[in-house]
Amino acid sequence: YSYGYAKTVDEMKKNDLHHSHWSNPMEVPLPNAPDLKIYCIYGMNNPTERAYVYKEQNGNSSLNMTIDYERPHPVYLTEGDGTIPLMTHAICHKWAEGVSAYNPGGSNVTIVEIKHQPDRFDIRGGAKSAEHVDILGSAELNEYILKVASGNGDMIEPRLLSNLSQWVNEIPFPL
Repeated sequence: YSYGYAKTVDEMKKNDLHHSHWSNPMEVPLPNAPDLKIYCIYGMNNPTERAYVYKEQNGNSSLNMTIDYERPHPVYLTEGDGTIPLMTHAICHKWAEGVSAYNPGGSNVTIVEIKHQPDRFDIRGGAKSAEHVDILGSAELNEYILKVASGNGDMIEPRLLSNLSQWVNEIPFPL
């Protein structure tokens, strides 16, 4: 599968013809479906690993996967859901801008950020958890799922708690 990004609209259209690119929203556009509704609902406000400092290993050509815990900052954290960094959802914000190479049909995109507010005495985080897997037990998320499944997704109000939309505006997307 592909992990790159398309640099032109023509490249995106070509990528759309081969399944190896379909899992990467930076390489293929959304379908040209103006009536399509997309809901990007994700957790945030939970420290999430984003980078590691590995130990140097002289004279060995194999990759060393040992984190250098002797350094002051061996693991760098960022905003996210405890597993997925918030920045991963940048493409949702790009889609939400309307008609573009990424969203040729101008499909409606509703973004809801759920703040991680775990119950301190619940091992799974409780009804307000936005942890990566625990969010499936979130009362708020389940309410959104029921609204979408019952045809009432239009009742879901967008909610942006982070600065991700502003960051996306500053990212030089290739298209």
